[in-house]
Amino acid sequence: MIISGGVHLNTGTVVIMPPKPTLAGSLLFTGGATSHSSSYLSLSPGISITSGSYTIEGWFQLPNFTQAYGILGATADYALSLFIANNTTFTSDSYGGHGALSYTVPTMSTNTWYYFALTRNNSSQETLFLGSTPGGIANRSSTGVLTNNLNYYTSSNSTTDVGTYYGQGWPGYLTNLRVTVGSNVYDPTQTSITVPSAPLTSSGNTKYLMLGNAVTTDGSGTQTVTSHGTITQTSVKPF
Repeated sequence: MIISGGVHLNTGTVVIMPPKPTLAGSLLFTGGATSHSSSYLSLSPGISITSGSYTIEGWFQLPNFTQAYGILGATADYALSLFIANNTTFTSDSYGGHGALSYTVPTMSTNTWYYFALTRNNSSQETLFLGSTPGGIANRSSTGVLTNNLNYYTSSNSTTDVGTYYGQGWPGYLTNLRVTVGSNVYDPTQTSITVPSAPLTSSGNTKYLMLGNAVTTDGSGTQTVTSHGTITQTSVKPF
């Protein structure tokens, strides 16, 4: 007999059930704006990464590299923003210009899925890994850096954004973003890591997890996520 979502075959001794649904898809942001009139997600009360270890990771795809596009953004002093400055450079910065850090990566191409992982350990050693092949290699940035106490959240900035940076709306795809706080998923002193070949999942230290076929879920259960503008759920995915 036919069951919604698949076929259920009963042979009398073996029952073959439909495959379970898998994570698929991504979010497409409209971009193209020079203010918060473009599409983005806001998180409240935000994610505190003021000290210790953390990892911010996920997948992105851009149609151009004509300006700085923000993956994560915030507007308070010492509040971390992570953005792609051009096709060879990532930058983590704060609104007040404190502790701006630059990560040089191999030249990125348009309309290509890339996996990134910005990771810091308890010794305040931080680096960025970048790769494009699921199950392949993500190499460490050629720029080794140390951080100060940059935050992704401060008491004076209770809302943080995904898909925007100083009003420069993200014009491409984002999927499967995860923020892990209190531990580093990857050791920043490694020269390379393995690119995940399956969707990221929530762990006990997950503070934010944006799934591909849903606007967001959250492992901590403390975030309120609000969509601003047109964010389209698509079937485009990196794996």
